[in-house]
Amino acid sequence: MLKFICVNFTRSFTGHINAFSHPRLHLLCALLASVGFCRKAHAQAPLLIPFEYENDFIIVRATVNQGFPVELLFDTGSEYTLITEPSLFGLLNQNQVEPVRLVGSDMASAVTGVLSRRNRLRVGDLDIAGQPIIAVASEFLDLTQMVGRDVYGIMGIGAFGAYVLEINYARRFISLTPPAQFKPTRKALAVPLVTKSNKPYVYLDTQVHPEYRDSLLYLVDSGAALEAMIYAKATESTLYPPQVIAGSIGHGLGGSLIGFVGRTDSMHLSGLTLTGVVTHFQVAGDSLLRDSIATRNGVIGNRLLSRFDVAIDFPSHTLYLTPRRKARRPLSYDRSGLKVVDDATSFGAARVQFVSPGTPASEAGVLAGDLIRKVNGWPVRLLTTEDLQRRLRAKVGRRITLSLDRDGRSVRCTFTLRELI
Repeated sequence: MLKFICVNFTRSFTGHINAFSHPRLHLLCALLASVGFCRKAHAQAPLLIPFEYENDFIIVRATVNQGFPVELLFDTGSEYTLITEPSLFGLLNQNQVEPVRLVGSDMASAVTGVLSRRNRLRVGDLDIAGQPIIAVASEFLDLTQMVGRDVYGIMGIGAFGAYVLEINYARRFISLTPPAQFKPTRKALAVPLVTKSNKPYVYLDTQVHPEYRDSLLYLVDSGAALEAMIYAKATESTLYPPQVIAGSIGHGLGGSLIGFVGRTDSMHLSGLTLTGVVTHFQVAGDSLLRDSIATRNGVIGNRLLSRFDVAIDFPSHTLYLTPRRKARRPLSYDRSGLKVVDDATSFGAARVQFVSPGTPASEAGVLAGDLIRKVNGWPVRLLTTEDLQRRLRAKVGRRITLSLDRDGRSVRCTFTLRELI
């Protein structure tokens, strides 16, 4: 069994007097402590990790061993840290390495990598020694395409089990707090937490539609840019909501994820009910799916989690969710039928990865592989991937004209947005 060892959290504090470094100060602090002072003279401050939030992904800046800072995707759904940039592989400890086999996100493919032990990882206030890091070729996991900017790996959370891990989406920081110093907010919802392989899971009462209601086990996954995902067998047609669209529902380790997207009627989170939750239903072969369902039934990702201030209290086995403004409001979803990704090979364009059949974009003649140069006259080079996606889920009735490159030819396609789920 692989274990995280030699964990060493350090933080330097300046400008503070050590009350125990001088006998007189020691006596003074002892006297003041009796009336409530100096009790926290040696309390460990939370360790802070700032992050950026783009396309519903959390991105942190980290340093591996003696290398330069690189951007990693922060992933509570991953036990291990992964590096996907070949130029960084040489920075890993080469003295203790072994091959590893990973199951792809599509649950149908195997991905090979190399596990390197005893590495040093620095991110924000955090300095961790003895870290195992897995090197995986970018051909198996193109994070830059997924996120829309250069990202060179995934930061896992295997070393954080002794802390309360808080994610503040509004202020863009992660904090690690010793359990004795953590106090949940008065408005926080307390959801029982299950920990498996150092990863957080919760059971949520889920009603997909009136004929399907169950308590499902979800991985709490900050590496997923979605609200919720439920795993389904290919023959399990009674699971899906009445209105769904089919096709590519995302991209992960090993390739594209195939399935359906619809809205789940409700999810219950310890006193708060979310309605109309955009849910991805991932379809996979029975053999691999059986192993995955034994571990979990699905995933809740950033588009749901970011409605809250999140605190994962590993020691007390509790997930605390403090609702933010409009936490109960259902989120909008794409109204075009397009799945678009950043295209690193063509400056100033986004690539159409998938077109769902029977949708406005499909009916207008947009094809997978098309390069989008302009949207309603706006050059795509002036837009982030998030800006482009926001335009594709604008109000029902909005007309969209795409200027496309297709096999060296210029093509224009116009369609009208409508509700798809």
